Amino acid sequence: MTALKRLPKKVRYYLVSVMFLSMPFLMWAAYLISTKPHTYLTGDAFLALSLMLLVVLGEKFELLLTVGVLVDVSTAVELAAVLLLPTPMVVHVVFWGILLGQLWKKYIWFQSAFNAAARMLAALVASWAYLTFGGRVPVVTHFSLGGLVVPFIVATVLHWGVSLGLISVVVSLRSGQAFLKGAYSFLKSTVLEHVALYLIGLLMAISTETAPWTLLLFVIPIGMVYLSLLNSIRIRSLTKKAVIQMADIIDSRDPYTAEHSKRVAEISRRIARTMNLPYEEVERIATAARVHDLGKLAVDIVVLEKQGKLSDSDWAQIKRHPVLGAEILKNFPNFKDGTQYVRYHHERWDGKGYPEGLKGKEIPLGARIIAVADSYDAMSIARPYRGPLPIEKVWSIFKEGAGSQWDPDVVDALFKVLGWDKDMPPSEQVASEDQGEPNTLASPAREPG
Repeated sequence: MTALKRLPKKVRYYLVSVMFLSMPFLMWAAYLISTKPHTYLTGDAFLALSLMLLVVLGEKFELLLTVGVLVDVSTAVELAAVLLLPTPMVVHVVFWGILLGQLWKKYIWFQSAFNAAARMLAALVASWAYLTFGGRVPVVTHFSLGGLVVPFIVATVLHWGVSLGLISVVVSLRSGQAFLKGAYSFLKSTVLEHVALYLIGLLMAISTETAPWTLLLFVIPIGMVYLSLLNSIRIRSLTKKAVIQMADIIDSRDPYTAEHSKRVAEISRRIARTMNLPYEEVERIATAARVHDLGKLAVDIVVLEKQGKLSDSDWAQIKRHPVLGAEILKNFPNFKDGTQYVRYHHERWDGKGYPEGLKGKEIPLGARIIAVADSYDAMSIARPYRGPLPIEKVWSIFKEGAGSQWDPDVVDALFKVLGWDKDMPPSEQVASEDQGEPNTLASPAREPG
């Protein structure tokens, strides 16, 4: 209950509303099954139990494709249940299968209950649509436009749409991201996986009607889809680690910038959160910030460590690094969406930056955030030719540069992260011990984050 109370009020109300909405349908289904056991249980009880156990297993082995995007291999089993069982049986197979599977995986109870309710409602709508548009239970074993194809397509579209919609509302309420934008992001991230799973569900239903024992055989193709996705995720994870290690190598070339990229990523994340950006966008910006200097691999170490004035040829090398970094990163799926942030993180609000001289909001917001975080960290650490800048100096530089070098809204967000007043130097601000969590970024004399 404590975990539920920590959620924003509007999220709590929504979760509880969906859970309560599912209750009448569960009771309706239980009533029909109990009053007409010969109609619903004769011949279907073993099949329903088998499908429910497969849903439980599918939930246990769900996969995280990317930030916030999950794929449940149990989706195939849910569709098979829609095509094979009467609606009251579908309701209980899906609800209890999802609930038990997620509790087995040790999800928080209200998260498990909400997911079970949402997926049950999706299966209920899919079952209703399948029957309404001419489908038969059990599924007909021959393909025809009216008898199977149309009902199947309508059922799958509604199943996917309802489950996606109910979960996207949660994301929208928590992050402030527009509902349609969030739903579209989930949709495009999982479209191929869901098409494959729905087709497996169709084949499972047809095969099971012909020979019930074949239901167990479908553990193999579902397992193959699972392993294929798992292998893809592992490859992407290893690739991401390799690219981040390259970024760390760049930082390690200069002891004065050690772990610079880690700090910039953390500052960027906190600025983005303060600006109420969607969770996925916050992580995209932080990931780009983590590797924003990757292009310096092509910059001569002598130039990077030079203490005196840079020559024109030195500057030519330096100015190439954002473009080179973006060109490298665009080849890696984990970083592709953030390449524009890397490319443009040295642009200026007044158009005097590089590489393209973009101005104002022509510069992607993620790049503007990284630019502020990068500058803050540069001022906050010691260099061969100076120590970390005093906190008053850092405040003054950002105060004067807001609206010329940096986006003023991003600078305001940085000040909020640091607990600074934009109209009053930090030394004149009254310290308070009741400001909430400790601020690890406020002093430029120590490493932030």
